[in-house]
Amino acid sequence: MGTTAYLLLLGLALFAIIYALSLIGTSSLISGLVLLPDSCVGAVISPFAGKLADKRGFKFPLTLGGCLFLLGNCLLLVLQPLLTPVLIVVCHIVIRSGFNLSFANTISNASTLVDRKNVADVNSSFNMLQQFAGSVGVSLATPLISLAQKTGQGTLGQRSYQGGRYDFIMFSCLALVTLLAIWQNFCLQEQKNKGN
Repeated sequence: MGTTAYLLLLGLALFAIIYALSLIGTSSLISGLVLLPDSCVGAVISPFAGKLADKRGFKFPLTLGGCLFLLGNCLLLVLQPLLTPVLIVVCHIVIRSGFNLSFANTISNASTLVDRKNVADVNSSFNMLQQFAGSVGVSLATPLISLAQKTGQGTLGQRSYQGGRYDFIMFSCLALVTLLAIWQNFCLQEQKNKGN
């Protein structure tokens, strides 16, 4: 969950700014501010996510987070023809809520699955993967738009819109893979616990 989620989050962040600026035609100030509300919501949700995991176990917040993550990405895909800065903010709040419900809890859950002496390795592995995923997310988002701009038909705006569609499809598929990985993780954990 952690790596794919971070890949999507950073890829979408860059993409949202470019999309708002280039395709919706907002100013650079508004385009940059599009991501501010979701960061604020994320800061509020993080402590709640930890308490939720303490009360209900890791499965509930991770699954809820994965569902919100998928929902937010699908909303961007479905609402693309109607996107405004406000709708981008709303979709990103849903995505950020899913991310914050699940990311730290993914690390905590993984830490419970290894020997105590390896917990520090889990944290450092997640930090390394987080950095890698961020660069990959940005690297995946921009070429799809560029490819559509170079090979598509119609005006530059129409070709950019199509490239945006490719990005939204890719991000939605990756969000689905993330949710499936969460479910698979807990199925494997339940099987392991039954065996012990």
